[in-house]
Amino acid sequence: WMSQSEYQPIVSSHQELEPVRKVIKGGEAAGYYISRVNFPMSTQDSNYPAVQIMEDILGSNPLSSRLFNRIREERQLSYGVGSYLYILRHGDQAYIDVYGDFPIGQGTHYADTIKAEMDRLARLGVSQRELDLAKNNVLSRRQKSIETEQGVLNLMARQLYYGTTTENWTRHNETLAKVTLGDV
Repeated sequence: WMSQSEYQPIVSSHQELEPVRKVIKGGEAAGYYISRVNFPMSTQDSNYPAVQIMEDILGSNPLSSRLFNRIREERQLSYGVGSYLYILRHGDQAYIDVYGDFPIGQGTHYADTIKAEMDRLARLGVSQRELDLAKNNVLSRRQKSIETEQGVLNLMARQLYYGTTTENWTRHNETLAKVTLGDV
């Protein structure tokens, strides 16, 4: 197959959206929570590494994240809470999803607790201990992702798609390792 035109990646652009809170009834025993924070950013942005580290602190690491500590350890609402960071290389569409499950009747309390923890993170920042742990978590996950043949093949496929090299991957690891409290 020969295309008549040159390849152009699909570029997604950030769009400002109003916050929305909806309550959706779950089953008889539990409900499910999901929220999204949209913001403009690409993986080429100089703040990208700091956002990766911040999101690990917020919720991507189940047992050491702030959301897990607040929702499970302090409030004993649920084991199910986490976050996911999505940032594109092409364009500036980015978001962080926060998700989890809660006991019936606790949805508003659950949502308010998550919002309070996100506000607290934005207002107070993070500690050096949290920063060091998050950098270790993120870098360890990246290393583990290439410890198998399939992981290496996945990395190679992404590199081909984005036009990057292993040098880019290594430089990103170095940049992640250098993230400071001031960056986060």
